[in-house]
Amino acid sequence: MKEKKVTICLVSKQSDGETTQTTEIFSKGTFLKTPESFVISYDDTEATGFENAKTSVEVFDNKKAVIRRMGEMKSELIIENDKKHFCRYNTPFGDFTLGITSSAIENSLDKNGGRVKICYVLDINACYLGDFEIDITVTV
Repeated sequence: MKEKKVTICLVSKQSDGETTQTTEIFSKGTFLKTPESFVISYDDTEATGFENAKTSVEVFDNKKAVIRRMGEMKSELIIENDKKHFCRYNTPFGDFTLGITSSAIENSLDKNGGRVKICYVLDINACYLGDFEIDITVTV
């Protein structure tokens, strides 16, 4: 499949156990089917806190997702069922290592777009940071 221009609706939720914050972003981006995965890419904006960066979300069935941010602040988060990954994360305030444990990956993407929902728990130095959910709808 050739890379397609798409509209992306991204709803991000984060909870620290007491409060929940939700952010919704609409963006233009690209969508590509590779032999092993689907790749959703979009340009970040000031609303995400990573202006002038590009983010890609690569989804492998219902088992694994890799979120990569390219630009001044680089990061790669690997979210995989039944595995904990440790990933380096760049922010304007410095770099740190995150522990990432998947709680669910729901993938209904096909060549015509669709939806993927990625739920995971983050920790820093084995201290709970929060529960996170990214729900992306791709419209071709």
